[in-house]
Order: sequence, then structure tokens, then C-alpha cells
Amino acid sequence: MCRCFKTVICGHRNRQLVSRFDELERLIGRDVGRNISQLVQAVQGQLESAARSISEHPKPKIAIVTGFFVPTITPPAAETDGPIGTAILTAVFERSGIPVELVTDEKCRSMLQVARDVMQCSAPMVTVSGKEDVETLKTRYLAGAAEVSHVLSIERPGPAASGRVRNFKGRDLTDVTAPLHKLFEPLAGDRAYATIAIGDGGNEIGMGRIDPGVVAGNIANGAEIACVTPCDHLIVSGVSNWGGFALAAGIASLVPRMRECVLEVMTPANCNALLEAIVDRGPAVDAIVGAQQYTIDGLPAEVHDQVLEGILNWLEDTTS
Repeated sequence: MCRCFKTVICGHRNRQLVSRFDELERLIGRDVGRNISQLVQAVQGQLESAARSISEHPKPKIAIVTGFFVPTITPPAAETDGPIGTAILTAVFERSGIPVELVTDEKCRSMLQVARDVMQCSAPMVTVSGKEDVETLKTRYLAGAAEVSHVLSIERPGPAASGRVRNFKGRDLTDVTAPLHKLFEPLAGDRAYATIAIGDGGNEIGMGRIDPGVVAGNIANGAEIACVTPCDHLIVSGVSNWGGFALAAGIASLVPRMRECVLEVMTPANCNALLEAIVDRGPAVDAIVGAQQYTIDGLPAEVHDQVLEGILNWLEDTTS
């Protein structure tokens, strides 16, 4: 285990990293058929701001929210995008000495527990079932007793302007989705934690930071599905798992001694092991394909491997 959380920043290096973060955003912003280029452009710079928010915090503790339940596939289950990025980030944080708490709802719990266990993480899991549970959790986070510095979501659906949660086809998922978006709703006065969100299709928590017209004008069914819940820092990527990988690499670029943790954890072998385990034992499904199979968003493994390799090369070049 590496205990390496110390930020090293100087003016010259800071200027170099600004352009390098642009490169990382372009890498993960690869369009996979959802027409997200305008969304990626709208949040330019926020991957860096998210990484700095964590790297510069004196005592970070991260609550990670994930789980996108798909009721229309046999078996009904959480999708494969989200838990892999969550498990990799959790392992990176823990090995860097940063405590993590995992948050999901009952329908996604087994999938997330499998992912956590594959990476041998000790992060406690909080399972919510409804509004009262979420409000209790939010009160705990805001009271400061939990010492949560950031609440982060990866591929977690949130409500559209209608108040209903919808998938990319417009199907209503409100009744099978606990209202964890309420952890991200703006609060009056000072907030005890910052919010970071990662999404890829416009209907995820955090997309409320983007002008709804951008989502409506570029994403299929965008006017109907666009999530209105905002966040402090929004990362848009072709696949949400990629955004989680990029955030880990981005933090490590600002905390060079964290690089070791990322390179140990964020490997193709670990990602493949996670995918196989959550599909077999979660279970988990590919929502785009509509089946329980070893794919993420219908993409061949080579595409995910290329993006992961690019992120790792970026980190090595940045910290060399």
C-alpha cells in the first residue's frame, strides 16, 4: 500500500498540466455514437478542476454513488458501466490513504459489493431504498460527523425537468431508482462537501450543469431525458468508466507519488476481472446490447483497452 497523498504544484508545472488535461479530456471524450462532442466541449476544464478539488483538499474522504438499474433486461440488473470505474477509483483512493464510502440502492447492491470485493477494498457500503434514507444520509454528510469532503457519482441516473428519471430511450425508471440525486442538489449557505459527477449520455446526475438546450439539441431524446441535477464539477466521457479512470490519473498527475497506486490498480487485467465478476455474480448487464454479457455500452473490448492504454500513457508522460 502506498501512503502518498501530498500535492506538489509549481507555476511552470501548473501551466503544463492545463494543456495536458485538455488532452486527457479529448481522450475520454471519444464519441461512441451518442453525439456527445458538444457536451464534452461544454464542460472543458472540469476534469482538471475535479482532480484539483480532491488533490488540494487537506483531508479528503469520498462518498461514491453508482448503480444504473435496468428493469427491462433478463435478468433485471445494474448495468456494467459505472461499477468498474467506481471499484478502480475506490481501490486507488484506499491505497493512497483516502477513505471511501460506497453508496447505491438495494437493486444495485449485490453488483457493487462484488466489484468492491474483487478489488479487495474495505470501503463500507450504504444502501438506500427511498427518499427518507437519502435525506438521512445527506444530513449525516452535512453535519460534518462523517467528514465527507466530496460526493462523487459515476453513471447514476437523475431526474429530468419533469421530475422523472429516464433511460436513453426515454423509458421511465423513477420507480426503480432511489433518489440519490438529492445528495447533489444545491443547498443554501455553505455546503460541507463538494460534488463531482461523471456521465456519458445526458441523463445522469450532474448533467444539470450543462445548458439543457445543449443536451436537447445533440442527444437522442435529449429534451425528455436530460437530467437537471447539477454538480460542482462535471466530467463527460464516451463511457462513464473512462471518466473514473481519467479522474484517478488526473489526481495522480497532481500528486506524483500517487502514480504508483494508479499503475498498480488501473490495469486491463483488473478491469477484465471486474467485468467478468459483476456480470457473473452481480449480476450486471449491458444496457445498450440488452443482455447479460461481458461488454460495456456495446463496445468491443479493444475500444476500452485503447482508451485505458491512452490514459496510462498520459499519466506516465505527465509524471515522467
